[in-house]
Amino acid sequence: MAHGRAGSSTGALARARAELERGVEEGLHYGAQLAVIHRGVSMELCVGEAAPGRPMRKDDVLCWSSSVKPLVAILLAKLQERGALSFDDAVERFLPGFGTKGKSQVTLRHCLTHTAGLWASTLKMPEKKSPEEVLQHICQQPLAEGWEPGRRCGYDSPAWYVLAGVAEAAAGAAPAVAGAAADAEGDAEGDAEGDAEASRFAELVKKEIFEPLGLRSSSIGMRSERRAELEKAGRLVQHCD
Repeated sequence: MAHGRAGSSTGALARARAELERGVEEGLHYGAQLAVIHRGVSMELCVGEAAPGRPMRKDDVLCWSSSVKPLVAILLAKLQERGALSFDDAVERFLPGFGTKGKSQVTLRHCLTHTAGLWASTLKMPEKKSPEEVLQHICQQPLAEGWEPGRRCGYDSPAWYVLAGVAEAAAGAAPAVAGAAADAEGDAEGDAEGDAEASRFAELVKKEIFEPLGLRSSSIGMRSERRAELEKAGRLVQHCD
């Protein structure tokens, strides 16, 4: 999308389409939506299927899944710009119950870069826990055995529950237990029906990211009424189920 030139933009979009279509052909994903706005120029495309036999459309609604992580990172970056936090702050500054069992030196940067060593903290946790319960559980666990924060990487989903709790605290949302967080790892357009309306983290993301960008179809969590409406209209991608 260099310099907003039509030819360059069209070529870049064609290359993006080719890569996404290659991923569908190789079974890496079932489909994708892509929208780019650069210097007032808007371009978009869809590839693959939303359901067997039905092409993906631009108004279809998909699950975020682990793509919620960039939303958490953007929110934290905005809070850092305002002076509410620093990426080098210790997590326990915002979540006092976190700094036990060798975790007092873990910083936001460690969590953002998958070097915190929290990845093992949820391996034996019972399923179907609320995000608040997941975060409380993480705060009570030690680091992975032999782990020194910042020295090496390990894909760290639990760290993003922690970061969501930090975002709430830094924004003045006063999390309940050691930082009650919305689901920063699981489905954003998923089935968090009852909790969606009350989620402080979801409201933060809506206010700070979705609304300014005009992303009216995006949300963290989904009310049961909205899910029913999308299913009736055939707009909820079946792969979300």
